[in-house]
Amino acid sequence: MLADWLSSRRRRARRQAAADLAEWLDGIQHILQDCTLALAGQAPHDSGILLDAIDRALMRFNQSASEVQSPLRRADPELASRLRHCTDLAYSLRNHTRTYLLRAADVLALERHRGLPSPRAAHALHQAHQQAAEAAAALRGDLARLASDLQRLIAEWSETQ
Repeated sequence: MLADWLSSRRRRARRQAAADLAEWLDGIQHILQDCTLALAGQAPHDSGILLDAIDRALMRFNQSASEVQSPLRRADPELASRLRHCTDLAYSLRNHTRTYLLRAADVLALERHRGLPSPRAAHALHQAHQQAAEAAAALRGDLARLASDLQRLIAEWSETQ
């Protein structure tokens, strides 16, 4: 009887961990997509709205990452480490995208005020865009390698009998 109860509890925990992993994966893909759109100039004109949306997505996805770390570390420590690395890359991407959007707002303000941005402001904008684009590429590459392993684990944990 106790063995059945423990087994049932483990199955529920794995199903919940699978749901948390799926939520994490969905969240990080959403963050990557929003940041990529911002870097391509396809974001809403008000960068504050976009940054707020990205930050809210980061909070939700960080909650999922926190909840799944323990069961994932027990099941596959290397996969847990890769997930943590992608989480860190998502925060780095957010920070670089934020810097880029703030620099873009500065350049727009200078253009409205003076007609042309200073070469220094234009260079800072270009540099911020390059750093954000590199962060997006790093996350995209690592996430592509991680996603299939996570989806396999999600399917396995979801079907736990």
